Parts: sequence; structure tokens; C-alpha cells
Amino acid sequence: MFERIRLILCIASLNVLFVASLGVAFADSETPETVSGTAFFVTHDGYLVTNAHVVAGRDAIYVRTGVGDLLPVTLIRIDQRNDLALLKVDGRHFSALPIAASESVRRGTRVVTVGFPNVDVQGFEPKLTEGIVSSLTGLRDEPRTFQISVPIQPGNSGGPLVTEEGNVVGVVVSKLDALKMLLSQGDIPQGVNYAVKSNYLRELLGTVGALKEKLLRPNTKKQADLSDLNQAIESATVLIIARQHERPPVAQSSPPAQGPLPLNPELASPPQARTNPPAAPSVTPRVAQVPADGVTLRGQIYVALATNVGRIVLELNADAAPQTVANFVQYVKTDQYGGTQFHRVIAGFMVQGGGFTQDFKQKVTKPPIVIEAERSSKAGLRNARGAVAMARTKDPNSATAQFFINLADNKFLDFREPTEQGYGYTVFGTVVAGMDVVDKIGTIRTASGGPFGKDVPIEPVVIISATVIDKP
Repeated sequence: MFERIRLILCIASLNVLFVASLGVAFADSETPETVSGTAFFVTHDGYLVTNAHVVAGRDAIYVRTGVGDLLPVTLIRIDQRNDLALLKVDGRHFSALPIAASESVRRGTRVVTVGFPNVDVQGFEPKLTEGIVSSLTGLRDEPRTFQISVPIQPGNSGGPLVTEEGNVVGVVVSKLDALKMLLSQGDIPQGVNYAVKSNYLRELLGTVGALKEKLLRPNTKKQADLSDLNQAIESATVLIIARQHERPPVAQSSPPAQGPLPLNPELASPPQARTNPPAAPSVTPRVAQVPADGVTLRGQIYVALATNVGRIVLELNADAAPQTVANFVQYVKTDQYGGTQFHRVIAGFMVQGGGFTQDFKQKVTKPPIVIEAERSSKAGLRNARGAVAMARTKDPNSATAQFFINLADNKFLDFREPTEQGYGYTVFGTVVAGMDVVDKIGTIRTASGGPFGKDVPIEPVVIISATVIDKP
């Protein structure tokens, strides 16, 4: 498996325009299966730090040591607001870096970073770059980051920003999006990059009680030579590889087409991980709204799906996800699902349908609904085997009619926190009869079909009708 991960990284294609537009949220983008970034040890017994955007939502994380070994990593803490993550590798005697207070930094302070940019092109050898702290605030005077002139590229995310004393004063996080600046300002920025200040990292580390006594004291003397400084940083810095074994369900559209850029896009883009190229973007999601019609549903509601391979009965929980259930029931009562197919089937993961007819004509839908993943999660609903959830795009508030049924316990799809990466997928019911039919669908051979390059059943699985029924 480790060799396969290494191969994936080596053959990933280079796409400079995609790197420049990482800050744009495309409607149909799927989470890339494998990403890489940079991490650094802060204790000798294996605690290390990277950016949250490198590891969030991943179910397998590894670091590659200087001798080429791949070591499994455990995620300990994640701070989405400041884009930081604390991880742990089993072992001892790791080289580590001390962390200094960010107040020690002045405008003009000389800083360096070591990282692993563009490993698919530049290789696995660590790269040293240097510059200065250009500003004590970030984009639009944002106070949590430094602006730095240190050159960074995709793959530098999570790397240490280090002073001449060898102290970490920041974590490399993003760069000014050159393409967006060219389009909006008519000019390409040079050397405008950002790092999260070390004080926010210290706050994160302070949430783990056993860590305080293990952190190194900051150095007081400058390193005499840049090569000596590099050696100290390089010995504590590693390539981090994060993999998602299965892709989350996304509401798919046909034909794929790029939507317009937002009027005021964020200009700072994570240099983050090298990723496999995303799926073709789709139309921009419409504004989410609550289902109308004055419908208020309570308790359990049952829906029977008659398919060409058997009958499936769903129990919907209107108390846990009232808007989602009302939305689904409205679609059932207007015969939205009749004649649609399960167009995406991934064995051992999930089956997804409700959006396309057998000849891949996309059904017209009502406006999307507000995500209720947090509420349903608090009510005890999880993306467990047999659970029914709404498919959506990268925008949490984009679910319309497409839904999926979990073939296994997919914990990584559950709500974690109210952020774009942490919302997960709203579970609103479960299969109470016909799970054998769902399993049968999950074993059907798939290939490309219609506008989709894969995961489409060779023999179409069609929903003949969907009906609200009495309790079975």
C-alpha cells in the first residue's frame, strides 16, 4: 500500500492554473484521493504539526522520513479556524524544533522554510527557501498571519517558518492567488505569501496537557551559517501524505460546465498539497432555502422505493432532520424519483441516485436546502451501514434531490464541526427493509456512462416509483 501511495504522488499531473485557483470553490469538485504537504516535529517523542487543510477529512495519514520510510500518523487535534493540526507518530528520538512567541517577530525579520513542494515534479528532496517578514498582518490586515516574501509552492503547506535562531514563529499556510489578482487587478503579485503566527500554534499545543513539558525552549543565539540552520530544520521536517480511501458523495450534474467566479473571491489560496486534478466543475449552487408549502413533519415517515431489482423501505426521522425530510417527501409526492436511476455505485461504500433518468437526463429540482448535519448528528444519526443521507456539492448548503445509502459505516462522512470541511453529510433516515436489495445494487459491475467517467452501473438500476406508506 505504501508503494501505491508513493506511485500516486509520482504520477500526479502538473496543472499550474489549478494551483493558482485553489481558492475557488467549484460546485462539482470532489475531494482528491491523495494529497501531500509538509509537517514538522515539535517534540522528540513524535508530536508534529501541519495545516488542517492538508489532513482534514482524510482517513489515512502518513509521514515520509528522510530515509524513505512511511510511518502511520494519528490526528490528535485540529483547529479549522487557524488552519492548524496536531498529529502523533509512534516512536522516540525524533529531531524537533522549538517554538518562539510571534511577538518576537518584527517587520524585516529574516526567515526561512523547508518543505516538499511539487513532489511529483521536483522530487522528494526537501527544499529550502528564504525571505523576510514583509508585514505583521495578513490579507486585508488579518491579524492571525504574517505576510512573508519566502517563496512557497503547492506542497509547502504546513511547513515551519523559522528565524535565524532556529525558532518556529509561524506555519506556512497560503499564497496570494496570482491568477485572481491578474483578473481583478491586471497585475501578477510577487512574493506575497502567508504564515499562521506561532502564538496560535502554541494555543493549540496547550490543549494537550502532557505536551507542555515536552516542548523545546526557544534558542537565543543565531545560527552562524544558513547551511547549519537548514540542517536543523530539515532533520525535523517531513513530507506528509494524506489519503481518503473513498470519495464523499457529491451531487453530480450533467453536462459538467464551469460556473462563474464569485464577485468577490478570496484572494489567498492554500499552496497546500499536490492533488490529483479535480473533477470538472459544475454550475454554481443556488441560494439555499427552507422547503416551503407550510409542511411540518414529526416523528417517523416511511417511503417505499420500488426498483427493478427489488423493494427498499426507508424510515425517515423528521424530528432529527425536519427540513431535509420535508424536502425529500415533497420530491416523493411530486414523483421526482420515478424513472430515475442509481447512477453512482461504489462497492463497500455507498449507492447514490435521485438525480438522473435512465438516459442521463438531469431532473429539474427545487432550490437547495440548508444543511442539517449538525442537528441530525446530535440526534444520534450517523453515516452507518443502511443510513440514508443527502448528496451535495462542496457547498454544505447545496443538497437538492440526490441521496445516497451507505453500504458500510462511513464515519468520515459524519458531522464534525460547522465548517466547509467539517459539516459532513446530513443523515435523515435508514433502510428498514430491503437492505439485501441495496447490497445487491452495491455489487453490480460499473463503468463509464453518460457524462460520468466511472461508477455507473452497466445494468441500470431504476427507481420505478417512490411512495409514502404506512409503517410496514
